[in-house]
Amino acid sequence: MALPFDFCMRAASGMIIKMYVGIQNATDFTIGGVLGDFNVTARSEQELGADLPILLTMGKYDTMRPPIVDVMERAIPTVECVTAR
Repeated sequence: MALPFDFCMRAASGMIIKMYVGIQNATDFTIGGVLGDFNVTARSEQELGADLPILLTMGKYDTMRPPIVDVMERAIPTVECVTAR
């Protein structure tokens, strides 16, 4: 028996919110959860996989502003940055 789409979406939305809050935080304006102490700035290029291609993405209205993304872009040798408008 297939479940109605709206039932599945309602059930999943509660799980998605719990996962988001647990990983980042309840708001986009502060960092908490498991990412609260995440910092890789002191790691070596080998640890960071400097030979791997990395794609940074941001949207026009993201809370992570372009100056922050610019710093990351300059720090990663194999990066491409794309802004969704």
